[in-house]
Amino acid sequence: MPTPGSEQEDAVLREIRRIAALEGTGAWEQAVEAWNALVAREPEAPQARLGRAQAQLRAGRAADALADLESLTSNHPSVPAPWIALAHARSMLGRHEEAVAAAERAVSVAPDLLAAHVTLGDVCRQGRRGVEASAAYARAVDLAPENVEALNKLATMRRALGDRRGARILLQQALAIAPHHPYVRVNAGTMALALGHRDEGRALLSSALEDPKLPGDARREAADALAMLEEDEALTPAVQRAVTTHSPSAIASALSGRRRATVADRTLVAQFDRMVERLSGRSNLTERFARGSPVASAWAAIEAHHHYRETRAREAIADSVAMVGRGGPASSAVERDIEHYAGLVGDCDVVLEKARCHPMDGGDPIEFEALMRWVHARLVWHRPDRRPGCFKLGTLPGSALRGLSRRQPAYTQPTFDVLLRDLLPRLPEGPVRVAFMHVAVVSLQPFNDCNTRVARFLQNRLLVQGGWFPSLRPARGDRILQEQALSTADLEPMIVSLAAGTHEAAERDREWRAMDPADALPRSAHPTRAAAATSDLAALSDGTPTAGPTIR
Repeated sequence: MPTPGSEQEDAVLREIRRIAALEGTGAWEQAVEAWNALVAREPEAPQARLGRAQAQLRAGRAADALADLESLTSNHPSVPAPWIALAHARSMLGRHEEAVAAAERAVSVAPDLLAAHVTLGDVCRQGRRGVEASAAYARAVDLAPENVEALNKLATMRRALGDRRGARILLQQALAIAPHHPYVRVNAGTMALALGHRDEGRALLSSALEDPKLPGDARREAADALAMLEEDEALTPAVQRAVTTHSPSAIASALSGRRRATVADRTLVAQFDRMVERLSGRSNLTERFARGSPVASAWAAIEAHHHYRETRAREAIADSVAMVGRGGPASSAVERDIEHYAGLVGDCDVVLEKARCHPMDGGDPIEFEALMRWVHARLVWHRPDRRPGCFKLGTLPGSALRGLSRRQPAYTQPTFDVLLRDLLPRLPEGPVRVAFMHVAVVSLQPFNDCNTRVARFLQNRLLVQGGWFPSLRPARGDRILQEQALSTADLEPMIVSLAAGTHEAAERDREWRAMDPADALPRSAHPTRAAAATSDLAALSDGTPTAGPTIR
């Protein structure tokens, strides 16, 4: 290594400055070649090898950077920069646990270094360790309270973990420091929209779009959020009519009059195309599902209980059944959720029976979207902060923590169109298509909240219509199966789980019929059922509201 102040060292430093200027233009591949030449001349210069590795990372060549970084961390274990770069390299290669270990080593050797804590937050976030990422970013903010990048990352993480108001406060702090920071303005704008501060969000995003230097990804997110806001405001009256008339027809009419986007999410379409290929000809999977349909008079409440509560104790289910049966005011948000779910079961069954084209036959994507929006609106109408029936405004930061990519709202409609029109008809009919729809809805994350609940509710109504029992939700959910289906393009484990849920439903239905004397009556002879069915059909034919659960 050159001695301090030597002519050789001065030459190395001049070359490093020249390469740094090249990197400043974003010419990373050319920078890598320049670093290669310098390393060839000065193979023992650690600055050159670190510079080459960092340039390789920025050029997306993480694997090429590993040799230099592992050598540097071995030979200079007390220097944080190689550990930081190694953490990023391992994270880019999907080696998340090793990435976290490298970042923790950087923090241990330089506990007051901002970059070390930010890097630890970054690799924890990539490894879906949200709480740890938030803590690392918080430590970075403690070290540098006015560092806008750290504030922005902590805000994004807090938002992903559900602390939207805390995220908004952090973004407001960042805006006060750097009012023209591109990503902070866009994040603050979408955050304001998510919290219902529409004028503020619109102003922030419109101002950001006026900046000619706004990065492309931030520009797309701002433009998409404003487009979704316009759609939200245009469709809200139709959603309100659909809820009060107990039919999605008003939403379908409103959607038919709007121009639809045409660019689908290519990555997701490719994943689902592989999924379809793997299931080609697998009609035997249908045999796993329990044939029949629930007839217990309390079934809607039983299914709703399993949808929202983890306990499967008979007494707890009986409490939910009694609460729905009373029809009185619910005492908690969960009870209101159960009440709304139970009240929607019969209405949705009638809507599907009267549908001009079955959703699982590769039908009209607009009709399916209207049905999906209507279900969401009915399920969360008592929670206006969930924006009933409206698609999300901006990406969902939390989706990456759940194993899903940050789906852009602008891709939602055209991607559904491709999945339903082109891919779904290639699958065996029946439950296999229903499972495909379930995974598609959860993967696209169209709503700010309740995507899995909407998918499961629709799945069950479609199963019942096809002559199968609905599938009761596993007590611990099926997020792992959802992630597995996406990562491996293998839908079979999800299908097997859904099939097992139909057998549990059949058993639960038999158990409840044996306990309830009212279920001794034939289904058509049961006075309350017959009256409700007649009322629903009449209402759907003339567009007037039906009797049903109170809409709060």
